[in-house]
Amino acid sequence: RFVWGQYQGQLRQAIAAFKYKDYPELGRPLGLWLAESWKQAKITSRKKLVVIPIPLHPDKWRQRGFNQAERIACSFCEQTGLPLASKGLTRLRNTDAQFTKNAAEREANVKNLFAVSPKFLDRYSNYSVLLVDDIYTTGATVNSAAQALRDRQISVCGVVAIATTNRMPQSAPGKP
Repeated sequence: RFVWGQYQGQLRQAIAAFKYKDYPELGRPLGLWLAESWKQAKITSRKKLVVIPIPLHPDKWRQRGFNQAERIACSFCEQTGLPLASKGLTRLRNTDAQFTKNAAEREANVKNLFAVSPKFLDRYSNYSVLLVDDIYTTGATVNSAAQALRDRQISVCGVVAIATTNRMPQSAPGKP
């Protein structure tokens, strides 16, 4: 996993405003900062990469009006030049918010949550996937998405996220 910053302070406030206070335009600078940090880290892959944002359920999308991971991913791809497969995964059911759950509950909440789009399989079957999300906590959501891809023989090289709730090493790539 590759994260830009710690989920606290001003970054936490920015993400909350982005997701819950109707500031979808914040996705652009967040994605750019993530991309800049990614490029500075000089991460390489032997396979061609394609980016898939963690999808929202259609009900949640209608409620919020946008998918925060997709906004971040669009900006990230614009800066890195990686292709974006916004509809590579589908969220099969609406789940409760993860932040209220412990690790075991999070895992159960997202088990078998995602399906791979047939169009994605047709176009990107020989690519490795880089998942994008806004916040990385226990990894339950990302692991569920990765498992759906692996079940279809799609390689997953990792996840990039704006923030993590986990402790970051002192040499973290992008300290805000």
